[in-house]
Amino acid sequence: HPSYSTQYDIAVIKLASPSAKTPIAIGSASPGPNTAVRLLGWGQTCAPRGCSTGAPIGLKQLDTTILNDSSCQGLNSSNELCVHGTTTNTACYGDSGGPALVGSGTSWTLVGATSRSGDNNTTCGTGNAIYEDVVAFKSWIDSVTGDDPPPSTGCTGYAKTYTGTLSAGGSQIQPTASPGYFYTANSGQHKVCLDGPSGVDFDLYLQKWNGSSWANVATSDSPNPDEAITYNGTSGYYRYRVLSYSGSGGYTLGATNP
Repeated sequence: HPSYSTQYDIAVIKLASPSAKTPIAIGSASPGPNTAVRLLGWGQTCAPRGCSTGAPIGLKQLDTTILNDSSCQGLNSSNELCVHGTTTNTACYGDSGGPALVGSGTSWTLVGATSRSGDNNTTCGTGNAIYEDVVAFKSWIDSVTGDDPPPSTGCTGYAKTYTGTLSAGGSQIQPTASPGYFYTANSGQHKVCLDGPSGVDFDLYLQKWNGSSWANVATSDSPNPDEAITYNGTSGYYRYRVLSYSGSGGYTLGATNP
C-alpha cells in the first residue's frame, strides 16, 4: 500500500502465473461488532515468538467475533478490525496476511487480513488481534489488480490528448507510441495538463533531450491528482513523464505545443 505502515499493514502480491483457483470475493461491507468471523492460518501453535520449529501440519481454523474498536490498542478505526482472542485461541506468528471470513457453508467473503496483536504484546495469546479491514481497502485493491475506473476525462481543449494507467510508485512516458517523444521546430509556449483520479498524488514532468540524456525542464509536483505546466521553450525533442508519488489509477494528459 502507498501508505504502508503498522496501521496500513496490507500488500497485494502478483503471481508469476494465473491461479487455477477462483479468487474469493471481498465483502460488500465492513463487519461490525459481534459479527461472526472465521480465521484461517498456518501460524505457530505456541505463544512466544520462535517457539515452533515449523508450520502446523494442517490448516488451522478459528470461529470468533468482531469486537468494538476500543477493545484493541493502537487500532486505526478507519481501516482496521478488532478480533476477539483468548489465551488459547487467537492469531499468532505465521498467520500474518491470513484471512478473516464472513459466511457459511460454501458461501464466504473476505473481510480481514491478519496484522498484529491487539495489546502491543510480542507474545501470542495475551489478548485480542488486529486485522486489516480488507473491505476498506477494496478500491485500492481494485486499482492495483486491474479493476480501475476509466481514465479521467479532464484536460479538454488541448491539441493532443494521452491516457494511461499508473500503479503506486510507477511512472509512464508519453507519448507511449514509438519513438516515445516528439519534435517541435518552433520556440514558444508548451501547455500541459494532467488529470488523475481522486485520492492520488500524481506528478508531471516536461523533459527535453539535451544531446545525451532527458532532462526535466518543467515540473508540477503538488500533493494532488491534477497538475499543470506552462513552459516557454526552444525547438527540440520533448516528452512527458507522469509519476505516481502515491496511489494508482487512470489519468488523462492534455498538451498543446508551439
